[in-house]
Amino acid sequence: MVLTETPARKPGESGPPATLTGWAQHAEYHAQDQVLQMTGSPRLVQGEAMQLSAEQIEYHRDTQNAAASGDVKGTYAQSAGDRKAPPTMGGSGPVHVIADRAELDHASNRTTFYGTPRAPARMWQDADSLLAPAIAIDRGKNVLKAWGEG
Repeated sequence: MVLTETPARKPGESGPPATLTGWAQHAEYHAQDQVLQMTGSPRLVQGEAMQLSAEQIEYHRDTQNAAASGDVKGTYAQSAGDRKAPPTMGGSGPVHVIADRAELDHASNRTTFYGTPRAPARMWQDADSLLAPAIAIDRGKNVLKAWGEG
């Protein structure tokens, strides 16, 4: 299964918006709630800026939000049109994250990764790394947050 979705251009945005592409060996669409459940090595890619893979991904067509669970891996990089914005952790390379599950909020451009008590979420870029029960990347505000229980 291959999903390709090009969002509408936002006011004041230069250049075409990044196309979201998804792949999976199996997909099931539920029209009532507009959720596409992807399994079998699913992954989502948004232009050059984001790649996400997991055991299962639920993609909400109406909001363009997604929830990933099981062996989640994410990579964030600066897209060609985003060279002015500093990288998320201040380094020069892509940011990598591994976690048990993740929630992507399209409207806020924020992704939150959650670990487990035995395996916290882990993020790294170049020589810098971070371990925490929860890690949020807010690409709209270029903010990184990490927190524990509570």
